[in-house]
Amino acid sequence: MSPYTFVVIWIVQASLLGLVALALPRLLRVRTPGVLETWWAWGALAVVALPVVPMLLPAAPTPPAALLSFVDTASDVLATTSTTRTGHSPSTWLAIVWGSGVMVRVGWLWHGQRCLRRLAATGERLDADPMLAAARGLVADAAGRPSVRRLVAEVPVIVTPAAGPCVFGWWHPSVLVPAALARLPDEQRLSVYLHELMHVQRRDVVRAYVDEVWRLAWWWQPAVWWMVSRLRLSRELLVDRAVVTTTGARRPYVEALMWCGERRQALAIGPQAGGGRHVLVQRVRLLCQEVEMSSVRRWSTVVGLGVVFAAVSGVVGVHSPLGAMAQDGAAVVMSDAGGGPLERTAVRPSLDVPAPRRVRAVAPDWTPPAGTALKLRVHAVVDATGRVAEARVVGTTSSSAAGSADGRAVPDVAPVAVLEAVRAWEFEAPLKAPMLIATDVVLGDAALLQPTKTRSASPGKVLRAGGNIPPPTKVYDVPARYPAEALEAKVQGIVVVECTVGPDGTVTDTNVVSSVPLLDAAAVEAVRQWRYTPTLLNGVPVPIVVTVTVNFTLK
Repeated sequence: MSPYTFVVIWIVQASLLGLVALALPRLLRVRTPGVLETWWAWGALAVVALPVVPMLLPAAPTPPAALLSFVDTASDVLATTSTTRTGHSPSTWLAIVWGSGVMVRVGWLWHGQRCLRRLAATGERLDADPMLAAARGLVADAAGRPSVRRLVAEVPVIVTPAAGPCVFGWWHPSVLVPAALARLPDEQRLSVYLHELMHVQRRDVVRAYVDEVWRLAWWWQPAVWWMVSRLRLSRELLVDRAVVTTTGARRPYVEALMWCGERRQALAIGPQAGGGRHVLVQRVRLLCQEVEMSSVRRWSTVVGLGVVFAAVSGVVGVHSPLGAMAQDGAAVVMSDAGGGPLERTAVRPSLDVPAPRRVRAVAPDWTPPAGTALKLRVHAVVDATGRVAEARVVGTTSSSAAGSADGRAVPDVAPVAVLEAVRAWEFEAPLKAPMLIATDVVLGDAALLQPTKTRSASPGKVLRAGGNIPPPTKVYDVPARYPAEALEAKVQGIVVVECTVGPDGTVTDTNVVSSVPLLDAAAVEAVRQWRYTPTLLNGVPVPIVVTVTVNFTLK
């Protein structure tokens, strides 16, 4: 899956979860602002996190599909990225688009804050209105902490020609009110002052900045914008209810809300008293309903919403391509996984995109001393023309006539000679480029790298199964374990082993007659643990030679 496809699926799935999150409170008739605030806050996090949770959970690895290419030890299918022939990688382009969106959004927010600071600088501070003093006193009495009382008492209220009312400022907030507010009746002015000062008391401006940071990071997810807008609305509903509870006058507050809705909205990050027509209608309707919930019902409602949403998310996650990719053990390579820049974005061979055929091979110009052998695993990156653009050695195996010794020190000249030869190889043009091919280059006697025959002396005459001599019956079977290296290389096949069954039914001797290099050792290890019924000759147990097959399949 390419990074582009990954991002598109992520957006679609997050948008689907966002629609579910928007519909659940309406279906369950949840109208309490406190519950809604909690729901929208967690929803803004869940809609972007839940689609990728299945990819982070451990999944049982499944054998990769068989690979048909000129190299049996070709690399396994990991992250198939988009075809990248020239220019930046898909991950780089996505990062550029994301960064561009962030810069545009930051510029817009900076412009809004600059306009508010300009309005505040040209306005006049308001202190003489007795309704403002009354609002400060009511909010200060409701505040529990001295620091909050001091903040409410000291927050400046600035009169501007237009725009507002609104609160802005990160650490030292200010309240902007339009000059036309002075012409409203006392009860309505008190409601407006209370509304803004209660936002200051609740630190809603700080929360609004946190919302903007979250929306800034996920500006490309529509569901995040939906959740954040609903979160802002729920905070307004909480303040609406608090103002009406404090003043005990609902009608003046509703009239003040309608008046604020007619004002020009400022480009403010923080909360504003007005809003669009549909927002005002919703706020007035909820104010008139006065829905109250007990704490038990409130928490049970939150838990119920979470359970239903989690169940829907689980179903969507399992059946989505991202969930299926996680179950298949696949992943999207979005970061540096080692190697050069082409290898980090290269496509790995698969059945759909097979490895190209090699048309020119060059042998290394260095050979190890007699009686030794080296096997070097090489990652070769083939470009669009079929030439090897990058190559590196990722592993070595050494062996000698005296026995194998993995990890033995390899002469420095060996990797240099191998890489020089691999870089001279030529391939047919791959279907997608760059393409990463993993292959083994053997230096010296390749037979030394094969599993060593294990033989033991068998006294007396040894029979061979066949003809009139039936093969012994296997009474104990041990399945062969698929070697990790063979799984990685997507090697499969049938290993034919000739083994000697002793008089007691145990396997005493094995000999590989049809070899699959990466599978021979596992086949021999399994066969030597098998047990058979003894073969009798004139009533006396005798050894017998049988030929068995061990089948390794990737499916």
